[in-house]
Amino acid sequence: MRNLLLLLCLVSSAAAQYGRTAAGLTQDTLATVGSHVITTRDFLERFELMPWPNKDNKARIEATKRDFLHSLMAEKLLAMEATAQNLGNDPLTLRLQQNLEKLFVRDELYKTEVTSRIVITPEETREGMKRFPAEVEVVMLGIINQKDGDLLYKKVAAARNKRAVLWSFEDSLFVPLDTFVVKYGFKDRKVEDAVFALGKDSLTKPVQTEPFGTVMFYLLRRSTNMENAKFNTADRMHKVNNIIKDRKEDSIAVKFFASVTSPQRAEADPAVFFRMADSAYAILRRDSAELFGKGLFQFSPVGTERLRGQIADILDQPFISIATGPMTVQQVLDGLVNNNVVFPAPLETLQVRAVLNNNIKTVIQNEMLAREGLRRNLQQSAAVRHDIAVWMDNYRSARMLRAVLDTLAPPPDTLTPVQKERYRKEAVDAFIGELADRYGAAMREEALRNLSTTTTNMSTWRHIGFGGRILGVPQTRPQVDWIYERKKQDTINQ
Repeated sequence: MRNLLLLLCLVSSAAAQYGRTAAGLTQDTLATVGSHVITTRDFLERFELMPWPNKDNKARIEATKRDFLHSLMAEKLLAMEATAQNLGNDPLTLRLQQNLEKLFVRDELYKTEVTSRIVITPEETREGMKRFPAEVEVVMLGIINQKDGDLLYKKVAAARNKRAVLWSFEDSLFVPLDTFVVKYGFKDRKVEDAVFALGKDSLTKPVQTEPFGTVMFYLLRRSTNMENAKFNTADRMHKVNNIIKDRKEDSIAVKFFASVTSPQRAEADPAVFFRMADSAYAILRRDSAELFGKGLFQFSPVGTERLRGQIADILDQPFISIATGPMTVQQVLDGLVNNNVVFPAPLETLQVRAVLNNNIKTVIQNEMLAREGLRRNLQQSAAVRHDIAVWMDNYRSARMLRAVLDTLAPPPDTLTPVQKERYRKEAVDAFIGELADRYGAAMREEALRNLSTTTTNMSTWRHIGFGGRILGVPQTRPQVDWIYERKKQDTINQ
């Protein structure tokens, strides 16, 4: 369940302005931008989770931290100006907001209904600590039905020479299927419980498993798990509790997922589906050289956007009927963009339809979960509002940056390409400096110096509740020199 694919979502412009006011300044404030503050949490969240130039150079980490904070301040200034100029209220941006909102609401729903309900008891930990350093080798026996299994169990349990009696029924009551080792944390908890309860020469009662159906297990050998035995007590307990947590998380998530989705019925318009599937097939055939790699056709997000263009005339048409309200073709495509939609080779019409159908089912399930979260008003939670604000500030700042460059007077033709790029950069830096003067922007140098950070350059992913993932945080664009352009302008104006 933790690996289910899920999609993206967004929020209102009011939420995009989420932030603490300057009146609420605390000791962890690193900078002020207008009425907003950038705290140590804001800084570390963006700095630690994504790569940044020279971050791994410990000798210049203070300069790197300063450059990064300047860039965060520039992002906030540009986002504020974009809002003031009403940029980012177009249909595309509003759809992006809605998608982000659904994503983070679904994640918050997972935290509320799954993560917060995980409780590990001392008894569970003790049992795990007993099993952790051990492993059990068994042979799996295939049986025809529960009745034959019960009979075999009674025969073996009553016998003195259990091994001889067991194998006397080979091919009549059972057939040996496989031999394997069961360790603590085995993927099927029922199998682990049954196997670890085995005594010498003993046989489990029939156990229902996937994908083998009803089977039984006979003990071959119980021994020490040499890999697990290397860990000290504290490390063992940590690993045991993680296994218990993961198992409970999966169990709770599956039950809650079913409680939301099972009572609801969703129906797709078959004509729309076949139009989508046939168009997707045509795109895959036409663009196969571009989309094919490593034995698969990677359809999303490029192919999905091309599909949107192919069926532009029906984007606003209802496609999926749900009791809580229909989903349009546009909404389904928004969901598919974020699914990992891949098609196997060779391409076949029926296979394309089957894969697309499964992915649309996932989109519908995601929508049901998001609507449940919205019904509970989780979009107003501090965590959701913060996450949306971070992503939307990043998006709006990029929109504002493009607008500045689009309206910039062309550089003289006499300039070299490098000089033209410098011309554009200086114009952007001057614009950000003007925004800093207009809205107000200041940083706390001492607070920044006292802030400890890692120097590991890496990209991280955030796993979303009920499945799926996105980048841990949006990538921060380097916008460093505006602060020096501002100081230069201040000097000129003196």
